[in-house]
Amino acid sequence: MRERASPPEDNLEPLSGTIPSPLEEQVYITADRFYKHNLVRLNYTTYDVHQAQDIINPSTSQCNIMLLADHASGMGGLL
Repeated sequence: MRERASPPEDNLEPLSGTIPSPLEEQVYITADRFYKHNLVRLNYTTYDVHQAQDIINPSTSQCNIMLLADHASGMGGLL
């Protein structure tokens, strides 16, 4: 199991008002930069407790994913 990353240096401020809590305490922007990646790799545990990985490539026609969200988001629980 991986340990949770510690926050970066104390002089970095978390984003506030743009990301819903509790995520706003975990997102930091360093040097005003965002990076674009060609692939997203998602590690997860399967129903039979094995480790697996999904790859999302935003350059293909099948790049959509569905996530469970809070009902407070107004989307009925799904994005």
